[in-house]
Amino acid sequence: MDGYGFTEDVRHGLSVARKVGSARGRVEPQHLLIGVLDNPASDASLVLRELKVDPSEPLRRLNDITRVLAAVDEPEPASEIVFDSEAKNVLMYAMEEARNLNHSWVGSEHILLGILRIAQRRSGLASIFVGDRPAHPVGILLKECGVTLDGLRRASRTVAKMRG
Repeated sequence: MDGYGFTEDVRHGLSVARKVGSARGRVEPQHLLIGVLDNPASDASLVLRELKVDPSEPLRRLNDITRVLAAVDEPEPASEIVFDSEAKNVLMYAMEEARNLNHSWVGSEHILLGILRIAQRRSGLASIFVGDRPAHPVGILLKECGVTLDGLRRASRTVAKMRG
């Protein structure tokens, strides 16, 4: 998208996501979440705090899950780390969310929005759950921490106003 540059938070988060995803040979949405929450001063962390969610909690849970997945599925180390289709869609949705919020940048808060959008798209509903079944592990984790798409959008607007 023309005019939409990634913030330093996002560039740092993408770097962390690549490192975390290297064990699986690909970057997935959960790696993006780890990446954007790696910096406690990131806008993603600020937005979660605005929602009264401690950013270390989803990060801790997700790091635990990622270690378990890596131990269960140990692929050969990849020479090139690719973004899987869902991670690519997270980035596309992040740009769309930035545009819808009238932001001229794509920040780590928009990546969080993109992750929740993936969870909703995968479930086919406006909820992160399909009945009582989980729709997407990353979305479930955020939902369990009290994060919703509407709440995240409101908090993103608030943090953007605070930043000026």
